[in-house]
Amino acid sequence: MRKYKIGEFSKKVGVTQEFLKHYQNNGILIPNEITEAKYRYYDQRNASTVLEIIKNKNYGFSVKEIEQVFRHRSTAEVLSLMEPKIEQMQKQLIFMEGVIEEYQKLKQFCEETRQDQWFVKSVEAFYFLPHVDIQGFIDNPLIYEILPVWTQWLPIVKSCQKCPACQHADYIWGLSVPQQAAKQIGLPVNSCVQACNGGRFFEYHSIFFLKEKQENPIQKALLQMETLGLEPVGSVFRNILMYTEYQTDSSIEHSVLYIPFKDKNTSSDGSGLNSEIR
Repeated sequence: MRKYKIGEFSKKVGVTQEFLKHYQNNGILIPNEITEAKYRYYDQRNASTVLEIIKNKNYGFSVKEIEQVFRHRSTAEVLSLMEPKIEQMQKQLIFMEGVIEEYQKLKQFCEETRQDQWFVKSVEAFYFLPHVDIQGFIDNPLIYEILPVWTQWLPIVKSCQKCPACQHADYIWGLSVPQQAAKQIGLPVNSCVQACNGGRFFEYHSIFFLKEKQENPIQKALLQMETLGLEPVGSVFRNILMYTEYQTDSSIEHSVLYIPFKDKNTSSDGSGLNSEIR
């Protein structure tokens, strides 16, 4: 049976020489022969070991776990080791699919929103996690118990400003996420998280040039609602989609505002009132 030096063998099996040495050093991939001069020789039988290593590596196994799979684990034990790794991959897949979906929404927003636009739409229920008010970081330890998990799911979770429609200078910054998405990705929710019921909302799409002295998006949205005879009910929620030229004097904010309302003429409302999770 023909033998191959490490350089030729690595090319034949599609890995680097460092790969072969690494798994040899961990006792998993032993060359067919090592000469007194320390030259490594492999044959075609070593190729199947390389393929098994790559396969198990792709399943998420560490080097130590691969060694255990090769020598010490039964079929049932190997499947048991795989299960949490596959669960983690499924979670990563949900995240990647969510990021792709958010990108597609962002792209559509940027293509269609050449100037501010408004809609009256049905909006699904969402959560709001408060974080910062006009005084600084909110002093509630429950926030910081779950905040690190929430931020890991940006941009599915979004930076969000909340303020009373009647006093939008009294703002709170935090994070928002649709309740259905939160459930799907397993976001932790505790008593500091506020829930906003779904319903009909006034939805305002804004491109805001921060440098220019102009009405901010909340002021413009409320003015448009006044023109339409819509009365804000409860709080304004302003989701930040993206900043461009973020650290320059020409920073541009792309955002969507959601405002529950009632029609002054018909007394119907959007049912988007705030409630806390108890």
